[in-house]
Amino acid sequence: PVYKTFNILLRRKPKENNFKAVLQTIRELMNSRTVVPPWIHDIFLGYGDPEEARRSVGITPTIDFVDTFVSYEHLQACFPGKKIVLEGDAATVAPPFRITFVGDGDDDNASEHTLRVTPYSNINMGPYPMDKPKANHVPFTPVQIEAVRSGVNPGLTMVM
Repeated sequence: PVYKTFNILLRRKPKENNFKAVLQTIRELMNSRTVVPPWIHDIFLGYGDPEEARRSVGITPTIDFVDTFVSYEHLQACFPGKKIVLEGDAATVAPPFRITFVGDGDDDNASEHTLRVTPYSNINMGPYPMDKPKANHVPFTPVQIEAVRSGVNPGLTMVM
């Protein structure tokens, strides 16, 4: 492939460069096979249409947000002005959630967008408390949730 012909020059401060984790990460990156997503191949090589890398192209309709939301109330607060259709009883619903974005496109009428929320249970990893996967306890802001959504979709994402 083309990537074998690339030379990468990495300059770091000597004090930071001797940190074992940094050196190990650099070594792993140099020895690993570089994976570039298929939607950016042509653009990366210089002959594709840059518009194809936009996030609006190929939006994933259903996203598994895993432990992004702390509660159902947090989910509601993160999507103001959106209609939320919950599969299940709101009183007993708990994260994790899969959200399907229905009617979400480039049109300007954002009030008609609908979210279909499906709660699910994690796989039982074992009988002991230490077997339970770690969960997020920090509520993200709506802007951070949009950044997560943008990041899991194909296309380039800039988070500031």
